[in-house]
Amino acid sequence: MAGTASLRIPNDIRAPSTLSVSSSKSYLIPGGDESPCTEQPPSKTNGSLNSMSELSDSFAETDKLCGWGNFRPFCLQNFRTPQWVLFWLCWAGALQGLIVNGFINVVITTIEKRYELKSTESGLIAGCYDIASFICLIPVSYLGGTRSKPFFLGSGLIILAFGSLVFSLPYFLAGPYTFSQEQDFQCHSGLPSVNYSLTCSPGDSSLSNYKYIFFIGQFLHGVGAVPLYTLGCTYIDENVPTKMSSMYLGIFYTMAIVGPALGYLLGGQLLKIYVDFGINANDLGLSPSSTVWVGAWWVGFVFCAVIGFLIAIPMLAFPKTLPSTAKVKAGKVSEMHQKLEESEATRVSFGSSISDLPVSFGLLIKNPTFVFLSLAGASEGFLLAGLATFLPKLIESQFSYQASFAAFIVGTVTIPGAGGGNLLGGYVVKRFKMKCANIIRMCILFSLMCLAFSFIFILHCPDANFAGVNTKLVNE
Repeated sequence: MAGTASLRIPNDIRAPSTLSVSSSKSYLIPGGDESPCTEQPPSKTNGSLNSMSELSDSFAETDKLCGWGNFRPFCLQNFRTPQWVLFWLCWAGALQGLIVNGFINVVITTIEKRYELKSTESGLIAGCYDIASFICLIPVSYLGGTRSKPFFLGSGLIILAFGSLVFSLPYFLAGPYTFSQEQDFQCHSGLPSVNYSLTCSPGDSSLSNYKYIFFIGQFLHGVGAVPLYTLGCTYIDENVPTKMSSMYLGIFYTMAIVGPALGYLLGGQLLKIYVDFGINANDLGLSPSSTVWVGAWWVGFVFCAVIGFLIAIPMLAFPKTLPSTAKVKAGKVSEMHQKLEESEATRVSFGSSISDLPVSFGLLIKNPTFVFLSLAGASEGFLLAGLATFLPKLIESQFSYQASFAAFIVGTVTIPGAGGGNLLGGYVVKRFKMKCANIIRMCILFSLMCLAFSFIFILHCPDANFAGVNTKLVNE
């Protein structure tokens, strides 16, 4: 019709505009004057049985259409591409890194100060993420492998966002930040009497009870992030050709690294803002260099919670399988381990039942490539988890820098290092069409280079002198 905008409908969901179907079902009807983003019931006409059969074949498998529940408008079907999947997964990966590996690590010392926590307690806060991941990893990965991966991914984002809200709750529950007087010195019992008007006090010990809320929030972060790096990577890999898979995954992991870097930079700037927005820090005689200064640690988590809920909406709309899935699977060459290829894991129905889980686990244990790659990943995580959490704190205490500047230093190092490495690695694999064996050799080469550079940690500054700790008291 002249003057009417036309809508391109994907070939795999086109159907006749006039079909005869049962009135008990609702379908999307292309063509006509209806809006392309609305559901309209089919008109009852004298259509043929062949037309009804075509409709059933085209629309029965709703897991191939974009949408939410029964609402699957035509205007969304053009988004069923690997590029759009990568786009939203990149945002999700960046958000997860922004929260867990960025904001958490930046504000850990501020939380210790504000809620009077010990380093062991703050370390346990960070560890709750790994505990949750360990508990949920196997069941989520196994069940998500045979079900709708976007559903698990979207649900995980909702849990991740809710965890950020929980993590920010202590700010709203504890009330305004209070302190006795600014202290520019360390309090130690047994020091000789001098002209100090300040005294050391244990403070409000009830503040430390808020650590349990931090535990719960970080635990939810771990649960929500589980599908992202398991099912998310699988969803990408099964929908793109082998030659492009490394590039897609490289972009995804790069964004996942950019997230923590932004977390360090943004978190450092937020710590320059006083924790309570309604109070002027200048009236209290405080500045970011004050020893009792507490920055706005909670703002980033509230912001990320809102973003997480928003990203979950399009993620939940993706179908179980994309139109390109079947073609991509047909064109891939198996590089499966020989013992696994000859096992019952190749059975079509394998993995559809939870009873196959022990068998799957046993097959993985017998796969030496998987075992050693898992050990390598565990070693990397063992190193980076502690380093990322306490490196800003180490820089603060060792070099007497403010928390905001320490976060800035870590962030500026992270972006070109980890982010550039992931992107460059994906490009190299794509450029030289590397197979699994060559990829592993490249990983070993760069791991040896990292091992050589790790000896730089031998260089260190002497420990600061603390009376009664590593030096004698004045009166002794």
